[in-house]
Order: sequence, then C-alpha cells, then structure tokens
Amino acid sequence: AGSDAPIEEVDPLLGIYAAVTRRKPGEAHEGYLPQEKLSMFEAVSLFTSGSAATIGKADSRGKLGVGFDADFTVLDRDL
Repeated sequence: AGSDAPIEEVDPLLGIYAAVTRRKPGEAHEGYLPQEKLSMFEAVSLFTSGSAATIGKADSRGKLGVGFDADFTVLDRDL
C-alpha cells in the first residue's frame, strides 16, 4: 500500500482509512465500490508487512519481532 503522492497526502493513516471505508474523511456516503472495502487488519497489514514484502525486506521489517528493524509508529488512539 502507499499513496499517490504528490497528488494525495503521504499520511498512511489516510490510506488505511480509505482502504477500510472507501471514502475520504468527512464524506458521508457508503464508499466508492463498497464491495472492495478491506478489514482494518488487512489495511494495516498492507502498510506494514505488505510494504516490507514489496521491497524485499519481509525478513527484517514489517512486524514487531526479535531481530527486526525497529521501524514503527506509536499512535495515541486505537484505529
């Protein structure tokens, strides 16, 4: 997963939101092509283990584990 920067914001939280709701924050419709909505687990996985796998780093990035790079973000809320 990723953004279409510089056309779209780089913020991964917006990408996760869009993958789960299929709309932008503030929009009130059911989402574009709602049958393509992902679960929160699937969306977060795209930006963590999925991204690591895409760049060939699945063995050292993308999850919390012994020997993995400490490349993570702490959020102040539950997604």
